[in-house]
Amino acid sequence: MQWREELQKRLTNLQENYHLNTQLAMPDEIESSYHQGMDVLRMINEALMNVIKHAEIDQAKVDVKKEVKMLQIHVINFGKLMRLLAQNNQYFGLLDMKE
Repeated sequence: MQWREELQKRLTNLQENYHLNTQLAMPDEIESSYHQGMDVLRMINEALMNVIKHAEIDQAKVDVKKEVKMLQIHVINFGKLMRLLAQNNQYFGLLDMKE
């Protein structure tokens, strides 16, 4: 299974369990190893859980773009800005996702 399909399943699960509606924008196929795909899924999942817990909003967007030798991933919430919350020493697991 390609990790795009797995990501879509996780987004559906988050919508059903947490009422987070997430728009996904990414190419149909992105080549990666199984382990790389799972790492990306974990990071996106962690970021979306942070949106659920801290942003006080029910909408988000995941934007994945393939660059030459890397992926560019943006997880966008339309609620409270994490940057402002982080100024109060709340980091939301972001330090763990800095790879």
